[in-house]
Amino acid sequence: MLIHSSNQEFWRGERINGVAHPLNIEKLWSVAELAAIGLEKFVAPPAPPVDPLTRPLNSMQFEAMLRSTGHYDAVKTVVNGLPENQKHIVLAKLNRQNSYNRVDALVVQLGAALGLTSDDVDALWLQAWEIK
Repeated sequence: MLIHSSNQEFWRGERINGVAHPLNIEKLWSVAELAAIGLEKFVAPPAPPVDPLTRPLNSMQFEAMLRSTGHYDAVKTVVNGLPENQKHIVLAKLNRQNSYNRVDALVVQLGAALGLTSDDVDALWLQAWEIK
């Protein structure tokens, strides 16, 4: 994509100084030649970095993280110790949820119940995100 150097608007093939140019001019001309008629290549700014802690884990990554770190049985123990009405909800979430976010109440509460700090859970999250 090309933009007009003077007004920073996208060039859509309109005549420049009364001359029509092909739409694929950027593939045919050098940067200097484009600049001579007032055009420059549009370069999109780089995407901002994504904080991996904001990326959800899928159910496989979440379970693999619990199992590989030895927390799976401890989670089962915590869940089994909940009152019946809460236990059924938590079990349904653990068994049926497709993805988990780091800030989900379930994740935060399980981490706390296991005696993990927020930094501990962050480290586990990053480790789990590498599981493909």
